[in-house]
This record gives sequence, C-alpha cells and structure tokens, in this order.
Amino acid sequence: NRKLVEFNRAFRISAKLTDDMTLRKGMEILEEIKYKEKLEQFTELFDRALNGDKFQVEIVYPGPKGELFFQSNL
Repeated sequence: NRKLVEFNRAFRISAKLTDDMTLRKGMEILEEIKYKEKLEQFTELFDRALNGDKFQVEIVYPGPKGELFFQSNL
C-alpha cells in the first residue's frame, strides 16, 4: 500500500509535467505513472524510503521538450 500522504508544490508540478498526473492525498501514486519503465525504479525508491533508508537520488525523466532532471531527498 503506497498511498500518497503529503506532497509539496514542486512535486505537484513535476507530476503534472511528467505524467499529466493531478496529485491528491490518498491516491495510489504508482498506479498513475505513465512511463512504465519508471515504475520499477520508483517502486524500489519508495520501498527503500518506507524501510527507513535515507538517501538522495537524481532521476532523469522524459519530458515534452526533452529530458527533465529531478533531485530528491527521501
């Protein structure tokens, strides 16, 4: 169960840009990922974070006008 509990403005904007996703509390976020090749990557990252691991990650994501680069602390 990976329901979205909280999110900030930057994450809301990036989700809209990358997956045309409108975030809402309680949603199953992994079910909304448009690029399925990213699904495995995000599943692993979320599992690590939920297990208490603290880390920083850089993610390259396909965007409408080229690649988008995101850095996140989990």
